[in-house]
Amino acid sequence: MNRYRLGASYRRRRIYCILSCIMRALVLLGFLLKLGGQAQNDTTGFANAEVLETELGRLENGVQWRRARIYAEGTLAHYLDFKFMYDFAANNPPHLKDAFLDFSKLPLPIFLGGVRTGRFKNPLGIELATSGTDLTFMERGLVSAFLPTRNTGAAMPRDGAGSGRSVF
Repeated sequence: MNRYRLGASYRRRRIYCILSCIMRALVLLGFLLKLGGQAQNDTTGFANAEVLETELGRLENGVQWRRARIYAEGTLAHYLDFKFMYDFAANNPPHLKDAFLDFSKLPLPIFLGGVRTGRFKNPLGIELATSGTDLTFMERGLVSAFLPTRNTGAAMPRDGAGSGRSVF
């Protein structure tokens, strides 16, 4: 029994050493990965429901998920950035929010800038560019309801000359 414990411990240390070496090699090659998620919900509860129901009709307590997202973003080979975000919220059918590759760090001539391809947020103003976790109010403004939040395509997020212009 004692030899088995030593053997299992040795195998665990060996696996840890191999995984550690692989992770260090990936970092040296420029591979970085960040996993995360977002969750936001609305909750409604009525304490004195009988009085309100006579005035307003039937009232129900409830919970609704606004956002339930997981994402993976990172860098490959120091030059290629990527992001994949999937939304599982109950009020929307599950769908892919973001899936893009960003070539903005490639050593290209300064006039080319960078290129982003895939499905990503449109560069149409500060309100749509702000993350849902950083909103001051619960909802975005009315104007954003008429604009598409994400599209599939290619964009040059900057022109390389530092002017801040974008081409979508």
